[in-house]
Amino acid sequence: MDFGQPLNAILGGRTRVAVVRALCEMPAGYAATGREIARRAAINHPLELAVLSDLADHGLVRRARVGRADTYELNRSHVLSETLCSLFRHEAAARSDLLSFLGNQISAHAPSAADAYLFGSVAEDGGTAASDIDIALVWPGASDRQIEQASESISEAVRLRYGNKAQVLVRTTPIPERELRGAWKSVIGHGIRLVSKRSGRERG
Repeated sequence: MDFGQPLNAILGGRTRVAVVRALCEMPAGYAATGREIARRAAINHPLELAVLSDLADHGLVRRARVGRADTYELNRSHVLSETLCSLFRHEAAARSDLLSFLGNQISAHAPSAADAYLFGSVAEDGGTAASDIDIALVWPGASDRQIEQASESISEAVRLRYGNKAQVLVRTTPIPERELRGAWKSVIGHGIRLVSKRSGRERG
């Protein structure tokens, strides 16, 4: 272990991050072959071997010989293991955090909106750092000024918390019960509802 800046060596690249994530997600006390860890990390088999060997040198990984193969497991007694695994737990919770955060922002800046949805690539378990976070509001009777202020406030809050741009689509008329068309058909059909102030009967 390097006591200067050890995370540079432990997490220095996508392959290393993927391997450490896979190790953290394995049950405590469970040892796996390099091939299994490569599968769990979704990387090519030869790549993880050098990473595992280096992590073993840092003491983060325990290596044992079983038959003709080496097995590896996270050394949960290592001073950095719990900190690293905590990072991945926070990573896994980021999507839930986004849904909760957006709901709170909409309640704060568009409190009279009847419905709100997350839609697009982020709603469909995709999205990258360059992806927009697409939000749709059903806000009957909202004025242009209300829409502008809410959109700006929500977009800035999203940018500060997640780094992504946000696009806010607003519908100022109620959603029809039947024959929904265009972009709103996709929003309702594939989006994730964030806020709803209508009764179950009204939602159909």
